[in-house]
Amino acid sequence: MLAIVEGAKQSGPVQIAAELARGWRIAPAAPGGPGSRVRGRYEVLSVRRGLLRLGLGIETGAGTLVLTGESRLVIR
Repeated sequence: MLAIVEGAKQSGPVQIAAELARGWRIAPAAPGGPGSRVRGRYEVLSVRRGLLRLGLGIETGAGTLVLTGESRLVIR
């Protein structure tokens, strides 16, 4: 699910000019089965010295949170 939401982010209306991704920290919250519709929500947690921290929540179409995560990106 993370790969699907991350790929969709790259074609969204807002683009982030990141030079380098410094990894993900993810935590599963509930099972999401095959065929589930998912929705991802990104939130800017902080921006300091060229490092952007993004929070992510992935939920099913029914509103069940299935994954939370945080990504750190080096920005220009």
